[in-house]
Amino acid sequence: MSTCRFLLHKSSSDFILATEEVITRSVGIGVAPITIRVNVFEPPAVLIGFNQDIYEEVNIDEVRRCNFDLNRRPTGGGTILMYEDTPGWEIWVPENLPGLPSSVEDRYRFLIQIPLRALHKLGIKEAKFRPKMILKLMDVKSLVQGSTQILEELCYVEQYY
Repeated sequence: MSTCRFLLHKSSSDFILATEEVITRSVGIGVAPITIRVNVFEPPAVLIGFNQDIYEEVNIDEVRRCNFDLNRRPTGGGTILMYEDTPGWEIWVPENLPGLPSSVEDRYRFLIQIPLRALHKLGIKEAKFRPKMILKLMDVKSLVQGSTQILEELCYVEQYY
């Protein structure tokens, strides 16, 4: 499959996380193309990692008082807060994509070229790759707050929140 699709979802964390699973499976079994998605969380959301204890990580009463969504990601990592002005993005590629490196770090280098090229075309020449999936933009860590990966249904997913 040589096509690619771009999705922009501005929605609740319930919708974004549910469609994440659907996209992962559909790209993995070959019924959907390589997919790049930008997520805008509305309302803001507190997302906890798969292995975290919600009661140790989050003040649930405060989350409710602020009218934030509270949800659990299907991946590990720490708790993150997603506002409407802090979009996340994801890339889904089939595990058998020609040229996809086998090591995780090499995959980071390979896949980060997509947003780097876009930023360079927008005139932001200072954007560059730094190990552990951090984009450096004008000496400030930016755009990529962290990354996780999912291997499911022969699909490789990178998430950048």
